[in-house]
Amino acid sequence: MDSSLHITPESLVAHGGWMRDLASSLLADAGAADDVVQEAWIAAMRRPPAEERALEPWLARVVRNLAWKRRRSEQRRVEHETRSASTEPSDSAHDTLERIETQRILVEAVAALGEPLRTTVVLRWFEGLSSVEIARRTNVPEGTVRWRLKSALDELRERLDRRFGSRESWSAWLLPWSVDPASLSLGGAASSAVWIPGVLTMGLLAKLAAAVVVVAAVGVWWWSEAREGQASSLEARSAAATLEPDEPLALESSVVFPGSKREDVAPAERASETPAEVAPQAAPAAATQATPAARLEMRFVDRNGRPWSGVRVSALGEDAPASTSDSEGHAVFESRSPSDFETQWSVELYARRDACATRHWYVTAHAGASSNLGEIVLGPGVRVSGRVVDQNGRARGGVDVGLAPESFDVYEGEARLRRHGTSAFDRVIATRSAPDGSFVLDGVALGRARVWGRAEESRFGWSEVFEAQESIDVVGVELVVPDLLDTDLITGVVLDPDGKPVPRAAVSAYFDVGHESGMRMRHADATGHFEILVELDTSYAIVAADDSGRFAPAAAFDVAQGTRGLELRLGAAGELLFDVRDSEGNAVRGAVLALAPWIGDSTSFFNARPRELEAGRYAAKSPGLPFSLEVSAAGLRPRKLERLEPSACVAPFEVVLERASRLRGQVVVAGRPIAGARVTSHAAIEQGWMTRDGFDCLYDPNAADSLTTAAAGTFEITASPGELLWLRAEAPGWAAADLGPIRVPDERELVLELTAGGAIEGRVLLPDGRDGEGTVVGVNRGDGEPRTVRAGPGGAFRFEGLAPGNWQVQRCERELDPHSRQTTRSSQDKPTEWPCTVHVGRVTRFDLDLTER
Repeated sequence: MDSSLHITPESLVAHGGWMRDLASSLLADAGAADDVVQEAWIAAMRRPPAEERALEPWLARVVRNLAWKRRRSEQRRVEHETRSASTEPSDSAHDTLERIETQRILVEAVAALGEPLRTTVVLRWFEGLSSVEIARRTNVPEGTVRWRLKSALDELRERLDRRFGSRESWSAWLLPWSVDPASLSLGGAASSAVWIPGVLTMGLLAKLAAAVVVVAAVGVWWWSEAREGQASSLEARSAAATLEPDEPLALESSVVFPGSKREDVAPAERASETPAEVAPQAAPAAATQATPAARLEMRFVDRNGRPWSGVRVSALGEDAPASTSDSEGHAVFESRSPSDFETQWSVELYARRDACATRHWYVTAHAGASSNLGEIVLGPGVRVSGRVVDQNGRARGGVDVGLAPESFDVYEGEARLRRHGTSAFDRVIATRSAPDGSFVLDGVALGRARVWGRAEESRFGWSEVFEAQESIDVVGVELVVPDLLDTDLITGVVLDPDGKPVPRAAVSAYFDVGHESGMRMRHADATGHFEILVELDTSYAIVAADDSGRFAPAAAFDVAQGTRGLELRLGAAGELLFDVRDSEGNAVRGAVLALAPWIGDSTSFFNARPRELEAGRYAAKSPGLPFSLEVSAAGLRPRKLERLEPSACVAPFEVVLERASRLRGQVVVAGRPIAGARVTSHAAIEQGWMTRDGFDCLYDPNAADSLTTAAAGTFEITASPGELLWLRAEAPGWAAADLGPIRVPDERELVLELTAGGAIEGRVLLPDGRDGEGTVVGVNRGDGEPRTVRAGPGGAFRFEGLAPGNWQVQRCERELDPHSRQTTRSSQDKPTEWPCTVHVGRVTRFDLDLTER
């Protein structure tokens, strides 16, 4: 079974900019941020996510976790010391000009939006109004305001794609504007900032940049006020389906979001009700007020179900005070969102108690809501103590020490493990050795294990196996942590064409040993010097690049490990020209060009930022090496050209794109066309199976193409001949609709009908009649958009707004993480069961019976 994605080094380098910015926003040390990015890349190469388009949110999650764990380790070492604020070098004149350019480009992009999107964006981010306030001022439903904002951000994203040539280019370029904690609130009262044509205040620019980057990098828009006035009533939405066919149904005039209300009426009676008007709502709190806390309730018990008192509950990366369980084992922990614009987030909880094994797990928190996590079992634990020494037997202080399993993968070779460790080295239970080398680990679970350790300028070390037995502490463990070897490093300096150091240059080390290839990247320091910890015992290609794009990259090949003082001199920046035309000779506007220079037998990422000079003519900075070129444009088949020489592109290099096939159709509600709906195409799964977050998929949940419907509800979506596709339509206030599989070409006029959907309601049935409250229940239709909820008192659960058709209902280990989507593929076929059927305007009763499990 192939359940993981093959990740190339260049795909990781493409994300390096925003990953480092994210790590820097969580850590105060630029070097530590580089380390976190490296560790995240190692995790991706060794245990990658299963779907390439899930890579960005997955990497963001990994970076956050690694940064938080690094912070926790540091806080343990100096528990009462306040973290110092991150310091960055003073801005250069180039940085200042780039920021001015940022303002200008964002203002131009907003000004180019059509109405009513432009006015909505101005009111939202430049005047600081909430969705509720905009709805009142423009006399449209609040749901329409949120839809306009999402549509505007989608359009801004597409404009920036065309402007810079790739999503990674402008995401990494804008992201530093979006990580200012004081500017991240997307909700709030009106700001005192002034809208001046052509100028944005810094805080509002950061808010808009944050919104645009989030849409691009994560693929999800977290509405800051989505929970206010959101339609949770199946009954009110069902009434809209009785509309008579007439004029096209415009989103701004027809989608109503009634207040949340549930009544005991029969399904048939609900369907005849009329939508309630939106009641006036209070304006949201000022932007300076944090998102409401989430309340997490739980009960701790031992293996026999007896309550544990005195259990301390805390969360990684949060400043919230720890909670302690009472005599009945009950504990309540309040978690706050890591960002002002997230209404749900993932929390890594830790439970500790003397003589118990430390427990950590992930839950999903919902702003302003309470969640009962049910019973948490804590088993017995012991204390492990010992001493860290170097290779000569001398005591070694300041070493990070953690728990390791009895056995871990050694297929990578001991040299690699000694340099970089492995993800099997757990940091949940971790400490730092004292000056005399002594260490103590509390809360170690029973069983066979080891301890691992590593210090600055050292290799990893791990102890012999020991066995933890109940009520018996483990003492006298010796951990040898050796120094780095000369052959572990490659060092050097990056210079500009005049021989001056280039601060913060990106330096990458590529290796290819036949059975494996990879890359490691570091940033040079303020003097242009760099130090790279090598991966394997082999030779490397070392490539240096200037992030600002002022100079062409430099490369050195066949560099032996252990090389010191390598000099890499960047070249003068050249420019390449490309003419993009269709098969009929017409100039192609708005094309997206991506360049990737060849390093040995593979390509690497290069931030060329191609720009359109005139109709169909594009310019890009030269990578200084042979490169591959990928070109794509709306309505045309993408094309990839391999190993182009820069010298061949000094005069315009012509690229011809063939026309693509189209699927045409209309999106309707109760027979009436709907404008502004989002239509996406998805590759059908023709062989084997795919899961998203553990749920079966009928088609690839990642869109191959997307657009919004025209005024008459019509759409034309591009496709390649022979493809087998599904189409999906979405609009706020309606359950999504899909149609497929469809073999391209297909000349039919396709119809996607949106409905109010139906509901699934039931109870979780546990053995011995236990209350199912806190059990995580998930539902899935096969569209890659499963949902989860924690059952309430009596094990009751309910899902609303579900598309008609077959559904799965199952127990889940945890709620879905809004920051991470995991996809698994296999070439083998397997049957899929759909035990529950949803009907429009009706509630389907389905009890999740777990009594025999």
